[in-house]
Amino acid sequence: MLTPDPGVSLRVLLVEDAFDHAVLLKAFLGGAGGYQVTHTQDGDRAVMLLHDQEWDLVITDLNLPGTDGFEVIRIAHSMDQDLPILATTGYTEESHHERATNAGAAKVLTKPLDKEAFLGAVSRLVGAEVEPSPSSGTILALGALAGDVEMGCGSALSQAVAPGRTVVVVPLYRDEMDPTGSALQASKTACRLLGLRLVVDEAALDNPSRRLAVIKKAVADLRPDLVYVPSMDDTHPARQEAFRVATSATAAVATVLAYQTATSRIA
Repeated sequence: MLTPDPGVSLRVLLVEDAFDHAVLLKAFLGGAGGYQVTHTQDGDRAVMLLHDQEWDLVITDLNLPGTDGFEVIRIAHSMDQDLPILATTGYTEESHHERATNAGAAKVLTKPLDKEAFLGAVSRLVGAEVEPSPSSGTILALGALAGDVEMGCGSALSQAVAPGRTVVVVPLYRDEMDPTGSALQASKTACRLLGLRLVVDEAALDNPSRRLAVIKKAVADLRPDLVYVPSMDDTHPARQEAFRVATSATAAVATVLAYQTATSRIA
């Protein structure tokens, strides 16, 4: 088992099809610091990533589209018997836990996951605890759609919150593919658990001129020394527009960083 240097990020493959659970687990790991998380929602993609890259930890749900979690565990374990594997599941039956363990999982946790229990299990599996680095000031994180910020730069924001830094998250567009608002609810939950301040202006979600005003007011009120914006190189129209509006409204901020989303192009 790897015993990493505290300054080295551990490579974590997170396999979870439920968006809200993926957001929370990535946020938990980001808050702990020292984990570089790659997320996929299906087992077929997970198997491909297992073959293409090296990992320090695999975290997988058992009920997945495509290749199921039990098979993902079996394949990962067969490739490297020393690779730590943590299974998470909504199944409470002991038979499912035993099946996951027999396939090669070192630990099985039942959902809903407790943050401390989850991080404790991860820490024991990788053999290290990594402390977040201190920082100061205020961060403004602008997202096109609900969940963009948490998934795109949640790790960095989580590490910033621990030493008392203020982080404000502002989604800018209404997601037409999410009529029930489930993604926004998941975003609210993630921000609450992370200690981030989520600000949602309902009028701005549908009004371009109001959207610009919200960003300008946030910059004027918060005086952030760092702003996160969606990547310029993105295929989603809302995220492309969010980049243009956000960079225009934050021109006076000392540091503006871009983060990738699910539709960002990868060079």
